[in-house]
Amino acid sequence: MKLYSQISKLIIFALILICNISVSQNFVNNGAKIVINNGAYVYVGGSFVNIASQEDAQIDMSNSTIEVKRDWINDNNIGEVFINQGNQGNVILSSNISNQIISGFTPTYFDNLTLKGNKKKLEVDNCKIHNILTIENTFLDLNKNSIHIISNSANAITEINGYIKSETSSKDGYGLVKWNIGDKIDSYVIPFGTGNKNYSDIPLTFQTITNGSINGSVWFGTYPTNTYNYPYPDRVFVLNGDDPELMIDRFWIIKPEYETKPSINIGFKFTDEDLGSKSKLKTEKLKAIRYNDISNTWNDLLPIGVADEINKTLYTETIEDNDFYEAWTLINEEYVSAFYIPKSFTPNGDGKNDFFGPVSKTLDPDFYSFYIFDRWGKLIYQTDDLAKPWDGKVKNKNETIQQGVYTYLIYSRDITTKTRIQECGIVTVVK
Repeated sequence: MKLYSQISKLIIFALILICNISVSQNFVNNGAKIVINNGAYVYVGGSFVNIASQEDAQIDMSNSTIEVKRDWINDNNIGEVFINQGNQGNVILSSNISNQIISGFTPTYFDNLTLKGNKKKLEVDNCKIHNILTIENTFLDLNKNSIHIISNSANAITEINGYIKSETSSKDGYGLVKWNIGDKIDSYVIPFGTGNKNYSDIPLTFQTITNGSINGSVWFGTYPTNTYNYPYPDRVFVLNGDDPELMIDRFWIIKPEYETKPSINIGFKFTDEDLGSKSKLKTEKLKAIRYNDISNTWNDLLPIGVADEINKTLYTETIEDNDFYEAWTLINEEYVSAFYIPKSFTPNGDGKNDFFGPVSKTLDPDFYSFYIFDRWGKLIYQTDDLAKPWDGKVKNKNETIQQGVYTYLIYSRDITTKTRIQECGIVTVVK
């Protein structure tokens, strides 16, 4: 049986669907509990609108499907559209004529969501998908909002000639995909696209190498910058003297939310537009760098990865859990005006890891000052000699400091570009 409505809206107060139903106009739930039996198919030629305000005004799907040709609007102010989550219900947004939006006062928690046809635009934050998001011959514009993938399956985002458009910066508000990867070891692909192609032209590959905590998740996003690499990601205040002419015009957001973070590998994809017209930039020399937002530095992890000039990709080596932070970009290896700074050292005289200071080939030894402060802000060590790292003693005293956390400050400049560098961070003395 199929039911056809010739009025402008079909307003539902109570309905049990045991087979197929087709509605040529808008489908408005004004307070009904709707039960769609196993295998039933509901076709809505207009928009699906949920305006109920009672907890029992929800849809119970069991391996059934709702296909909607116009917008999906959830104005249910008590929360979820669906009950009995996990029963493999599927919502299909399939307009080939007009763009479709997912909007409303509250986000929708879908079992499965399939997107087909014209552009889909997210106008509500934090919609959730329990099982699989399928993007087929279309794209999802996150539009400064986030979408949350609950399943830790690597197939929970399935792309068939489609992509997800992130592309909004920290200044305007990120568009993000949150994925509950948890403790699973697998390889994940986030099919990002710039919008300049009709396919995923900047997919991000993320591989877990070790187990993270079971309830952990990762936020993913990316956006282009201007030629000066602005705007910076959230909580990034400086480039530590790195020359924007030697960095691509794009940042990636790969934010871990874990009690115990996993070790990972990352695969980046970039475009000609990301490279811009920077004459100094050599694609084959690109390396990945990331910002430590605790120590406020790009420089406590050496640039990593192997770039493929032809395919415009870069794959990192294993990134240990304690080096896994949020903001990433790519820079020419040979021009990195960066330096490696250890996170800790052990000044116990055993000949191993007894000294602390920057390791660099690009700092100018004629323009260099290095300071160490204790936790009360008292200066305990200072040198202008790049060849004299800190030995863990108070300057001018033969007195070894106590185990604990100390602050360092470096003033210098790049020996080639003459770009000034100011670096501040913390180091742990271990005994």
